Amino acid sequence: MQGTVSYGALGPRERSIIDALAAGDVWSPAYYGTWLRDRAEAGRKAIRLAFADDNRVSATETEATTSIPADFIRDLLFGKVTDNQGHPITVNERGAHMRNAAVTGELDLTALEFRRPISFEDCSFDRPIVLVDAKLGRVLLNNSALPILFADRCEVEGAFSFEKVRGCKTVQLHSARIRGALTLSWTKLDGDETDERHRTLNCSDARIDGNVFLTGFAAMGEVRFVGATIGANLFCDDAEFASTNGSRAVYCNNAAIGASVFLRNARATGEINFVHAKIGGRFSCKGGNFRNDRGISLNCDSITIQGGVSLKGKKEKSPFCAKGGVHFRHAKVGGSFDCTDGHFDSNNQPLALDCNATTIAADVLLRGDFSARGGVDFGGAVVGGWFNCTGGKFVGEIGNALNCGAMTVGASVNLNDNFEAKGGVNFDRSKVKGNFRCRHGSFAASGELNALHLHGAHVDATLYLTKVKSFEGTLDLQDAYVRDFADDASVWKPKKGSKKKVVICLDGFEYDSFSNDEDTAPTDISSKFLLAWLKTQPKGWCDKEFRPQPFTQCAKVLRSMGYIKDSRLILYEREKRRLRHHNVTRAGWLVRAFFLGPFAGYGYRAHRAFVALLGIWCLGVVIFAHEGRFGLMRVASDPVLASNWYVAHHTKPPDYEPFKPLLYSLDVLLPIIDFNQKHSWIPNDADEHVPGFERILPTTPDANWAHWLRGFLAWLPKVYYWLEIIMGWFLSTVIIAGLAGLLGNPREE
Repeated sequence: MQGTVSYGALGPRERSIIDALAAGDVWSPAYYGTWLRDRAEAGRKAIRLAFADDNRVSATETEATTSIPADFIRDLLFGKVTDNQGHPITVNERGAHMRNAAVTGELDLTALEFRRPISFEDCSFDRPIVLVDAKLGRVLLNNSALPILFADRCEVEGAFSFEKVRGCKTVQLHSARIRGALTLSWTKLDGDETDERHRTLNCSDARIDGNVFLTGFAAMGEVRFVGATIGANLFCDDAEFASTNGSRAVYCNNAAIGASVFLRNARATGEINFVHAKIGGRFSCKGGNFRNDRGISLNCDSITIQGGVSLKGKKEKSPFCAKGGVHFRHAKVGGSFDCTDGHFDSNNQPLALDCNATTIAADVLLRGDFSARGGVDFGGAVVGGWFNCTGGKFVGEIGNALNCGAMTVGASVNLNDNFEAKGGVNFDRSKVKGNFRCRHGSFAASGELNALHLHGAHVDATLYLTKVKSFEGTLDLQDAYVRDFADDASVWKPKKGSKKKVVICLDGFEYDSFSNDEDTAPTDISSKFLLAWLKTQPKGWCDKEFRPQPFTQCAKVLRSMGYIKDSRLILYEREKRRLRHHNVTRAGWLVRAFFLGPFAGYGYRAHRAFVALLGIWCLGVVIFAHEGRFGLMRVASDPVLASNWYVAHHTKPPDYEPFKPLLYSLDVLLPIIDFNQKHSWIPNDADEHVPGFERILPTTPDANWAHWLRGFLAWLPKVYYWLEIIMGWFLSTVIIAGLAGLLGNPREE
C-alpha cells in the first residue's frame, strides 16, 4: 500500500489515538495520560526510556500536549495507517471520537467514505475542515473552534451538529445530504468578507431529513437555504442575523420545510427572504425584531404555509417589530394570520405590510397594540375567517392606511374599539359574509383619499356606522350593498366646535333594511333624520347634478319596513329636487311645478288633492249661493228658455228644479256625479242684463273703480264655473291615479 504509515513508526500520541479509535473510545488528553500510565504499569520500561529512540518529548510534556497533525487524522480515516504487519488499521464501528484536541493544518477529508460517527468536541482547528463529497455517519463538532467548514455535497447518515462553535467564519453545506438533524445552535459565524462565494452559512439545495436548529445562532453575513429541503422544523429562536452589505440576511427562496419555521425573538438586520418557500406547519416570528434600511425586512411573497403565521408580540415585553416592508403577496396560509400587538414600519418603503392577493384560511388579526406606519395592503386577499383590526393603529404616509380592495372575508370585519386610521381605509369591491363594524373607531383622510371607501362592497350582514369616535373625510358607499344598515349620525353629525363637514357618497348604495336594535345600533328612521343623512352627499348631487337613486332606495326600504308616511315624504323630497335641478322638459316642468307639485305632492302626497277638492267645493258654494241669492243664476235648459212662460216672465217655471248651492258646486266639481243641478242652472254671462244686478253694485258712471269691479264680478261666477269643471276633472284624475299608484316615478321604485 503506497503512502501508508506503520504503527511502529508513530509517536506515542498517535499510537494512543489509534488505540482509542480502534477500541471505540473517545480520545482526549486525559485518555492519553491514562494510556501512558497503563503502559508503564503493564511492566514496560519507563515512558522516557521506551521512547528514547523517538527523540520527541518527555512523558510529562507529552501528557500536556494536545496538538495533533490534521494529516495523521486524514490518513487514519482513509485507512492509510497500518499495524506492524502492514494490515490497515480499522476504526471501530462506534466511530472516531476526539475531545479537547488541537488539530493543526487543514483537515481535508474530501470524498472520504466513512459511514461511522465522527466527533470533534471541544477541539480547536487552526485551518479549515473540508468534507466536500464525503460520505459520513453522524458528525459532531460541538464546542469546537475552527475558521471554516467546507462540506458541499457531503452525505451524513445521521445528525450534523455544529453547536456552540467558536471563531468560525463560514459553513458551506451546499447540496449536502443529511439524514438527521442539522444543529448550529449558539454558534456564531463572522462571515468571510474576502470571498463572496463563501456565504456565512450556505445550505442551498441541501436536503436535511430532520430538524434544523439555529437557536441562539448568530451570523454576520448571508445565511442561505435556497432550494433546500428540510424534513421537519427550522428553529431560529433567539437567533441574530446581520447582512454585511445591507442586502439579504437570510435567504430561503424556494425552500421546502416539512414542518414549522420558528423565528421567535429573532433579530435580523437585512432582508429575511422566504419567497416561493413551502412550509408544512406554522411560520412564527413571535417577538422578532427585523430591520432593513435598504428595502424589505421580511419577504414571503408566494410562500405556501400549511399552518398559521404569527407576527405577534407581548406589547411592551417583547413586541414583534419590523422596520422595513413585510411582504406576503400571493401567499397561501392554511391557518390564521396573527399580528396582534405587532409593530410595522415601512422605513421609506411603499408599504409596511403587503399581503396583496394572499389567501388565508382562517382569521387575520391586526388587533390589540398593533401599529403600522406606511400602509397595510390586503387588496385581492381571500380571508376565510374574521378580519379583525380591533384597537389597531394605521398610518398611511403616502396612500391608504389600510387597503382591502376586492378582498373576500368569510366572516366579519372589525374596525372598532379604538381602531385608528390616519389615511384612507379602502374596501372597494370587497365581499364580507358577516358584519362590518366601525363602532368606536376613528377615521381621518384628506385630499383625494376617502376616509372609508366601500365603493362596490358587498356585506351579507350589517354595516355598523355607530358610536364612531371621529370621522374626517369622505365616506364612499357608491354601488355598495349591505343587508342591514345601522347609522346613528356619529359619522356625519358635526361634533361640538367642529366646522368640518363629512361627505357621504350614496349613489347606487343598496340595503334591505335599517337596523334598529336599540342595544347595539339605534337608528333613527324618521324622514327628518334620513333627509339630513341624504343631504350629506357631495355638493351638486342633491342640486344641479341631482342623483335620485339614494332617495328612491331610502323610500323603498322605509316602505318595506312599514313606514309608509316617511317613505312618501322622502319621495316627495326627491321629486321636488328633481324638478328644481334635474333636466326636465318645459312642458313636464310646468305640469309638475303648477299642478302635480302643489295639488299632489308630485304623486306622493295625494291627500292634497282631497284638500284642494274640498276647498274648491266650499268656495264654489259661497260664490254660487251669492249668485243665487241675487238671482244671477239662470235656467240652463234650452226647452225651458224657449218656453212661453220664460219668455213672458223671465223666470223659472213653478215646477222647475230648485237651485241648491251645496249640490250645485259638488255637481259641477265632480264629473262622475250627477245631481241634476249642473244641467238645470248656469251662471249668467257678463253681457246678459239681469234684473237686480244693480242691487249688488249700483251704477256709478263717475267711478272707474266701480266699473272695473262690476266687470270683474260679472265674469267671476262664469269663470269660476269653468275653472271648477277643469279642476274637478284634474283633481279627480290625480286622486284616482294616486290610488292606483300611477303617479310619481314607479319605474324608479
